[in-house]
Amino acid sequence: MAQQRALPQSKETLLQSYNKRLKDDIKSIMDNFTEIIKTAKERVELNLAKALADSAQVCRRYHRQLVPSVGIPGRDDSNHQLGGAEPGIEDETQVSRATQGEQDNYEMHVRAANIVRAGESLMKLVSDLKQFLILNDFPSVNEAIDQRNQQLRALQEECDRKLITLRDEISIDLYELEEEYYSSRYK
Repeated sequence: MAQQRALPQSKETLLQSYNKRLKDDIKSIMDNFTEIIKTAKERVELNLAKALADSAQVCRRYHRQLVPSVGIPGRDDSNHQLGGAEPGIEDETQVSRATQGEQDNYEMHVRAANIVRAGESLMKLVSDLKQFLILNDFPSVNEAIDQRNQQLRALQEECDRKLITLRDEISIDLYELEEEYYSSRYK
C-alpha cells in the first residue's frame, strides 16, 4: 500500500478536482472569516470614534453653557467654537453611520453564509472521497481477497494432511487385520 500506483487518467483528474475543491473551500472559509474580523474591528473602531465624538460634543455644549455664564473677561465668546460640526453635517454623518452599520451587518451575514456553504461543500467532498475510495480501491479489495484465499488454502492443506495421515493409519491397520484374518484358521 505504501507504493504509488499509476492511476488511470480519469481517476487522476478526479483526484485533482477533489484537491482543487478542498483548496478553494478552505480559502473561502479563511477569506470570509478574515473579512468578518476586519469588519468587526472597523465597526468597533467606528463606534469608539463615535463615542469620542459624542463626548467631545457634550463637552462643547457644556463649555458653551459654562463660558457665557462665567463670563471670562477679555474673551469674546460669540465667535468662539471648539471645532464643533455643523448640525446638518452631523445629521448626515449619523445617517451614513446607520447606513454603513446596516451594510456591514449585511456583509457579515453574507460572509457567514459563504463560510457555511464552504463547510457544507467540505462535508460533501469528504463523502465523495469515501465513495471514491470504496468504489475505486481495487488493490485493497484484491489484497483482502488474496489473504482470505491464502487462509482457506492453508486450511485445505491442513485438512488434506490430516486425511492423508488418517488414510495411512487406516491402511496400516487394515493390512494388519487382513494378515490376521487370512492367517487365521477361521477364514
